Amino acid sequence: MKWAFFFSILFVSFSSSGQWTQLPDFPGTARDDAVGFEQDQRIFIGTGREVGFGLTTDLWRYSPISNTWIETFELQASARQYAVGFTIMNQSFLATGWDTNGDKLNDNYVFDYQYFTWFSKASIPSSGRSGATAFVIEWDAFVVTGRLDDDLPSTELWSYNLISDSWTQLAPLPGPPREWASSFALDGYGYVTCGFDSLGQALKDTWRYDPANDQWAQMADLPGPARYGAEGFSAGWRGVIVCGASDASTFFNEVWAYDGAADQWTQLDDFPGAARKGGAGAVLNDVIYYGTGSDATQRYKDFYKYDLSTSIPENSNSIFSIGPNPCSTFIRINVEDRSNNDLSIELMDLNGKVLMHKRSTSSTVELNTAQIPNGVYILKMRNGTDPFRYEKLIIQYNN
Repeated sequence: MKWAFFFSILFVSFSSSGQWTQLPDFPGTARDDAVGFEQDQRIFIGTGREVGFGLTTDLWRYSPISNTWIETFELQASARQYAVGFTIMNQSFLATGWDTNGDKLNDNYVFDYQYFTWFSKASIPSSGRSGATAFVIEWDAFVVTGRLDDDLPSTELWSYNLISDSWTQLAPLPGPPREWASSFALDGYGYVTCGFDSLGQALKDTWRYDPANDQWAQMADLPGPARYGAEGFSAGWRGVIVCGASDASTFFNEVWAYDGAADQWTQLDDFPGAARKGGAGAVLNDVIYYGTGSDATQRYKDFYKYDLSTSIPENSNSIFSIGPNPCSTFIRINVEDRSNNDLSIELMDLNGKVLMHKRSTSSTVELNTAQIPNGVYILKMRNGTDPFRYEKLIIQYNN
C-alpha cells in the first residue's frame, strides 16, 4: 500500500502543444514587418509596410477580455518597418527600423499608456539599423543584429537600461552577421536563432547570451529548415518561433518550441493561417498572440492566439509515478525503468524559474514542498539520458 496514492504516467495528461484560436482580424491595413508588444494586459500592434508598399505609424490595441480592437495613439515619428518592440517592467518601447527614404534608424520611443502618447528616449549611439531583434531580461532590453547604415548585416549587441535611459555596447554575436533573426529570453539568458546572412542565405543556428558574463554560447540548431522573418516569443519555460521563410518563394507555418534547460527543440501545432514571414505579436499570460505578415503574393491582417498555459511536452518513454497531486508538504516521484538509475527532478514555477533541484541514483525521489506557496508548478523529470518529461503539480494546503 506504500504507493497506493500514485498514478502512472505513460503519457502526460496535457496536450503536447497548445491550441490555436482565430480572433477578430487586425483592423488596420494588411501589413508585414510590424512590431508587437504587451502592456497592461493588452496586446499592441503597429507600424510596418502595408498593402501598396506604404510605411505606417498607426498603433492598435487588442483586449483579450473584450476580444476587440481599438486604434490608439500613432507613433509621433517616422513611418517605418523592420523596427523592434519590447516591454520592460510594463513600459513599452519601439526602436530602430527603416523609413520611407530607405534610411536606417537608431531612435527609440516609449509608449505612455496612461496618456496615449509617445515620448522620445535615448537613441542607440551608433549606426541606424533595420531588421534587428530584441529580448528583455529584468530591467534591460537587448537589441542584436540587423542591417546597418552600410547596408550590411551585423553582429552588434546593444543593451538599453530602463533606469538610466542609456545604451551599452556588449559582446557581438559570434555567428554570421544577420538580419531578420528571431529571439526570446529564458531563465535569465537571451537566445537568438535563424535569420538572413550577408550572402542571402537563411540560417538555423541558435546562440545563448549570458548577460552576467557578457558571453555567448552556441546551442542546438533549429531542427527544421533554415528561415528568416519568424517571430520569437518567450512563453513560460519555452522560447517559441512562429512561421518564417527560407527564400522569396518558400514560406512556413511551422511552430517550434525551445527548452533552454535541455537545449532541445520540439515542433508544436502548425500555425493555422497561411504560411508567412514578417508577422507580429506578443505574449500575455503564457498565451501567444500573432498575426499580420506576408507571403510572396499578399499581406495579411488575420490574427490568432496560441494557448500554451497547459501545454506540457509528451517526450519521454519512461514511466513516472508521482503523488500526491495536489500535494501539501511533499511530493514523491518514482520511475519504473530497468535500464537507467539516474533520476533528475526540478520543480519550476510557470515562468521557468527553478525552485528546487534534486538528483538521485535511486528510483525514488521525494521533494519537501512545505515552504512553497500554494499554486501551480511544473515538475521537470529526466531518467538517465531520456528526454525531459514535464508534469503539472498543484501545491495546496488544507488551511
